[in-house]
Amino acid sequence: MRNTLLIALIVTSGCANGPSELPRVDAAIPRADAAVLVDASPSPDAAASDAEPDAAILVDADLRDADLDDVCPTAPMARQTVANIAYHVTLSPSSRVNGVDLTSFDAIWGRSAPTSGGGVSSIVPWPGAQGTTPIFDRMQTDHYIAARFHVPIDMPTTASGTFYDNENFPSTATLAISPRCGDFAPAAPNCIVTGTTGGSLGRWKLAGSPVVTGCLLEPGHDYYVNLRAGPTSSTQCSGTSCLISVIAYHDAG
Repeated sequence: MRNTLLIALIVTSGCANGPSELPRVDAAIPRADAAVLVDASPSPDAAASDAEPDAAILVDADLRDADLDDVCPTAPMARQTVANIAYHVTLSPSSRVNGVDLTSFDAIWGRSAPTSGGGVSSIVPWPGAQGTTPIFDRMQTDHYIAARFHVPIDMPTTASGTFYDNENFPSTATLAISPRCGDFAPAAPNCIVTGTTGGSLGRWKLAGSPVVTGCLLEPGHDYYVNLRAGPTSSTQCSGTSCLISVIAYHDAG
């Protein structure tokens, strides 16, 4: 039996009317090289574990974390890598950070507000700033966001978190957590959610969490929050772009 590697996923979002479209800014996409833990002796009962609610996604052992950025799909949707983000429902200029790197979870959910004048506040690594409410202005409906994050090897095993659709920007966006960039068909059903207005976009958890249902993550591994816009009211979208907002809460254990 070929070697396998345990991994998992989860999601959230929202969409809305806003001011005129902000200028786009191109930014370099950083790479993150990380070691990956591989189970060299899978149990014959591995298939049975996939049927459990919290089963992790099985990934080929030759797909190393350091190579994940090289396998992002370009069709039928391409990856959106840069956008302007507001951190207040008013969408005021002082609440925005322009040219945010959408390939990084920390760059999106790692702050709850910019500094005065639209500057950049301190970044909090995954699981990010508590209760942060980034508003993507604007997310392309023919693109997806794949924001990579790393679960520290020393993360408390009781940790968990939840993504929510921001009811101020309702949508039916889809959010998935996966070791694969742009993956919206994860093996574990708890790792993907299509949201409703103000509803949950999914939960994540580590093995020791008291949370019963959630996308099971492994410390020491890299994952993506994959996000795409869904069918939504015309008041939330304009042409091929929408306002999407995903709130992130966590209990770091």
